[in-house]
Amino acid sequence: MTVDGADPEQLRLAAKQLTQAADQLQGSVKSLSSVIANASFWRGPDSDRFRSQWHGQSARSVTNAVDALHNAANILRRNADEQDNASKADGGGTGAKHNAAAKNYGTAPTGLHGMWDEIHKVPNGPDSTGYRVVTVDDGHGHKRYIVYIVGTGGSSTQTVLSNGDAAIGKLDEAQVKRLEALIPKGADVMLVGYSQGGVDAQNIAASHRLNVQQVVTFGSPVRQDLDVPAIHLQANGDGVPGSAAGLPGPYFWSAIASDNDPEVFRGTAENYSPSNHLPLDIHSGAYGPLSSEFDKEAGSSGIGGGRAATAADGLTKFHGTVVDQVDVAKSGSGGAGW
Repeated sequence: MTVDGADPEQLRLAAKQLTQAADQLQGSVKSLSSVIANASFWRGPDSDRFRSQWHGQSARSVTNAVDALHNAANILRRNADEQDNASKADGGGTGAKHNAAAKNYGTAPTGLHGMWDEIHKVPNGPDSTGYRVVTVDDGHGHKRYIVYIVGTGGSSTQTVLSNGDAAIGKLDEAQVKRLEALIPKGADVMLVGYSQGGVDAQNIAASHRLNVQQVVTFGSPVRQDLDVPAIHLQANGDGVPGSAAGLPGPYFWSAIASDNDPEVFRGTAENYSPSNHLPLDIHSGAYGPLSSEFDKEAGSSGIGGGRAATAADGLTKFHGTVVDQVDVAKSGSGGAGW
């Protein structure tokens, strides 16, 4: 998507300002959530009602605004890169339109923190499914695929209703067919999902409709029958990973199974202690710092006592250069290849 005649540096400056605004807004939400969660200065039915509204509606609206700012910043940066590439293609001019400007997507994430960031770059538009398919070239002629899947509310199709279906193991047939249309049969696939997206990822992997080699989930219930290598990151105090326990289907024993599953990595994120944060705050904010901690441990030996390093070995085959990227649309198999 080329911006005709645009100044790439101005685009990057605007993107930086949008990112700063998003970070400031996110910081304000965290501070306010801590204040509101403090029951020492206000108790009673009115306070409970206010806190419920804040965490159920108000905070989520602000978080959506933060995501929108980050998405806008990412689009500006991509346009700046494309404008640079287009200018180089015609010898430096900036006014001509280039319909086939080269795209530079960079490299695939090498750790969980990068994957967590990528999930939050999936656009939330009226035609978005909340699925992004990324093609990775390993430099040796092999192409592999990473699918990022957002959580409930992250797209028009990731709804509370579809979340309920996913939690009892129901496969989202429409989404799988879209993925089958985009990913060559037999190609290696890694599924990365947050919350409901992590449940969808496990259901797809368990169906064996795609050649799934690795699953990564953030804040999701865990299927006890998954036969694909997985990394399940769970924050202490997050109630969502245990929310499917007791439901009919493959997640019935999820809470108990998680306690004994070597692929589950549980920890307390910095500044997200269960003693002073509500479960939904932890669910929405803890996985950025917790994923960074996992990556540190994968390079040494701590959150899982060496387990992290072993689990992270399964991610290496999906390292490489991103050569294509498709945001899956409801109206067809693919949306914009930003």
